[in-house]
Amino acid sequence: MIALRECLDDQDEQIRSAALKAIGNIASEAAKRIIMDKINDKNFINKDFEEKKEYFEALSRWKDSETYNFLLKTMKKRAFWKRARNYENKACAAYCLGLIGNKDALSILNKSINSGNKLLKEFSYTAVKRLEHGQ
Repeated sequence: MIALRECLDDQDEQIRSAALKAIGNIASEAAKRIIMDKINDKNFINKDFEEKKEYFEALSRWKDSETYNFLLKTMKKRAFWKRARNYENKACAAYCLGLIGNKDALSILNKSINSGNKLLKEFSYTAVKRLEHGQ
């Protein structure tokens, strides 16, 4: 597990992606903690959008209250600097909420649909449709 965690910092994007998928497939509490810690890391906001999305997709394997609350916290986070990057994180959290399938998220997702940010609006809308129609 330690070696996989170190691979998440590799220069090669393919190695980082493979390590993340492997950690997600382990599906242990330790694996979940590694993913959450990486998302909370101050440098995570600088990752490109697709890589961020992979992290949240891996996190969607855990459908527990800790993960749900973590995602809500991400959705509510405000930023003065790097606002566009913060919206990317929120969009990824909305995506993950849709994958998890907890209908309690509909309230915050519906609020996000009214966001002025196109990416957040789009991902929130998709998550709401997924939750409402069970897709």
